[in-house]
Amino acid sequence: MTLDEAKKAHPEMVAASEYHRWPTDNRGKSVEQLTEELAAMDQEAGDCRSSADAPTWKLADLTISGSSFRVCLQFKDERLRRVELIGPENVCYSIAETLTAKYGQPAKQERGFHLWLMPTTTIRLIDSATMGDNHCKVIYHETEHNDAL
Repeated sequence: MTLDEAKKAHPEMVAASEYHRWPTDNRGKSVEQLTEELAAMDQEAGDCRSSADAPTWKLADLTISGSSFRVCLQFKDERLRRVELIGPENVCYSIAETLTAKYGQPAKQERGFHLWLMPTTTIRLIDSATMGDNHCKVIYHETEHNDAL
């Protein structure tokens, strides 16, 4: 899917903020002012991060297993390359069960991490509570050569 096709299908899509790009001239600002501006940018991005070579767009939140998930679409060279769903960590177990029922046992499974490798798509399920983040992330992206186990 191209960026234009995604915009047509989801006109509510908005661009995510660039990770550390300051929107204004920062000369003369205190550390506190800069910290507040960065926090506001992080709030606006809603866990979606964008960069110059891989712009990211947000969709309206999606309800999965009764919980709200942020939806981030990342494009590179005008093609959709990555879909990231970010929700509360307490639903990771049920998401893992659903993905296992649909795609079979993961190719790799460790505490807080599941990996499904398919010919064209790789799916990662990350329970970042093990890293102190308290999020459940489901990441879909094109399978690449370095995804092999």
